[in-house]
Amino acid sequence: MNKKLLRPISLGILFFVMSGSMVDASEQLARPDASYVEMSQEGDVVAVGEVFTEKQMREMCSASEADISSLAAIEPDPYEPNNTMETAYPYSKTERITGALAFNEGYRYSNCHVEGDEDFFSINLSSSYTYDVILKNLYRQDRHIYIWESNGDGTWTRWKSSNQQTGQPECWGFRPSRSGIHYVQIAGGGPDPSYFFFAVEKKGTVNTALWPGDL
Repeated sequence: MNKKLLRPISLGILFFVMSGSMVDASEQLARPDASYVEMSQEGDVVAVGEVFTEKQMREMCSASEADISSLAAIEPDPYEPNNTMETAYPYSKTERITGALAFNEGYRYSNCHVEGDEDFFSINLSSSYTYDVILKNLYRQDRHIYIWESNGDGTWTRWKSSNQQTGQPECWGFRPSRSGIHYVQIAGGGPDPSYFFFAVEKKGTVNTALWPGDL
């Protein structure tokens, strides 16, 4: 277990316990198509997808280290620089948390080390499976997780939770319309020495608890 994780985990548990908040982590499912769509299902947090042209997508995902800050306020995570799709770090090569707590078992970790930092991860997804997309341990930061998928016609769809809330964890289901490389984007919030936990895993292979009390 990486020693750097010990403090963030312990502080995170304290924050979660003190907050006393609970959220709905029920099953969700979104099937991308070629237009903006919001899937409503009573009682569930669902995913929404918005379509962008190739040019729009590149403009939205082209921030550079120079664009955000020349000062590293906090020690960056091990995957920097991965602020753009072009510099996206392979999700499969990120460190998986094991042997720690059930709350973060099997998750990956990262942090925001300067104002405006964004993290991109490339991931190979199959249209045969539904994936749980999860982001938690946010320390009240207004940070969110997105999935980018190419539509194969020069446009891209960015998927996100339809229930984004400041400082609240997110969990939603995603089933790709096509197999191949997708991009995970984590953006928003300010510098934070604590690690956030995230996962894009086949449904049922990682716990979807958003708070320790949900386990």
